Amino acid sequence: MINQEQSQENSTQQLPEDFDYKMYINLNHDLRYMSEIEAKKHYKTQGYLEERKYKSSQFDLNYSVYIFCNGKSGSSTLYTTFKKCGYNTLHLHGIKNYEAHAEYYLNSNIFNVIENSMKNNENVYVIDSYRTPIERKISSFFQNYNNINKDIDYITQQIDKEIIKLENYEASDEILYHFKLDHFTMFDFKKKYN
Repeated sequence: MINQEQSQENSTQQLPEDFDYKMYINLNHDLRYMSEIEAKKHYKTQGYLEERKYKSSQFDLNYSVYIFCNGKSGSSTLYTTFKKCGYNTLHLHGIKNYEAHAEYYLNSNIFNVIENSMKNNENVYVIDSYRTPIERKISSFFQNYNNINKDIDYITQQIDKEIIKLENYEASDEILYHFKLDHFTMFDFKKKYN
């Protein structure tokens, strides 16, 4: 008789011989808190289906879509969606996020990478999405909440401490500044995008 764990194991991909779990975690920012075991399991069960990278030689640095968003703004969903639709896509949370992983991308300047993509593609899209700061802060809080204390009053107090540390930063401002584009002063609610 096959138990559930054996059945699940049969439906997973084998790890490639050259799989580097540290590289896999570094190249996929949403996995940064995973252990070695979790990273390997993630690749075997869904990472290979999402065509996630696990070594630097898999990068061609010619992207047609750049997801350039603050964290907790739906950027992982956008990245996965564009990848599944066949677009060569890079997912970033700003210049510092790129520079932290530049050794894996083989080019330390994100603007050089974007400009190279602009030479090689008819259209290059830089996409940002927004979420209210308080929603982002609460989402981040619960993603990173590891305390075993589940008391609602305790959790509320912890959230209140974190909420006062809201950031005043938009990742897309770096792109607008570099390419000397005007910053947005209002949102076009008819088109539903700027």
